[in-house]
Amino acid sequence: MPTRSRFGPQQPEITLRSGENVPLVRLKERAAARVIDMVPAGLVLVLATGLMGYLAYASLVTGDEYEPYGWLLAPLAMVFGALFLTAACETWATSATGQTRGKRLKGIHVVRLRDGRKPGVAASFVRAAMPASASLLGLILIWRASPLIATLVAVAVYCLTYLSAIWDRHGRAWHDRLSQTALTTHVTIRR
Repeated sequence: MPTRSRFGPQQPEITLRSGENVPLVRLKERAAARVIDMVPAGLVLVLATGLMGYLAYASLVTGDEYEPYGWLLAPLAMVFGALFLTAACETWATSATGQTRGKRLKGIHVVRLRDGRKPGVAASFVRAAMPASASLLGLILIWRASPLIATLVAVAVYCLTYLSAIWDRHGRAWHDRLSQTALTTHVTIRR
């Protein structure tokens, strides 16, 4: 029986293809796990974004004739590195145990819709890389026009990927749909 909620899963559980019903994770638990997972990379991203903004703003204020884009490549490399390492760590953790550090602390499991098992390496990679690659695509496409706006667009696209769970009736974000996974508090890991 569906429950009516303004945000998040309107359905409290999802039926796997195997016929098993599993409870879905509420958005606040999902968000808390994401925040825990993003702390290390988030610090690097905030530093890099701040550095990019400072360098772009400084060239506008001082009126220097130099090309600021060369200076902005260092923070851009920091962003690429942080997102790559985050995606690699999440891929490894999710494929090995079905949980990242934040998900483990919140009691959340990533399961395949097909059978309720933990996702394999391919699904875990798609799930981890989709938000980062979408934001990096936005960054690359707009970079030459305005590095500062490109950075803001990249951050917005990254956040929008996770926020897409708000309007999904099962509370699944775009990367969950793409990788055919769901977040649940109940797991039956079959070997």
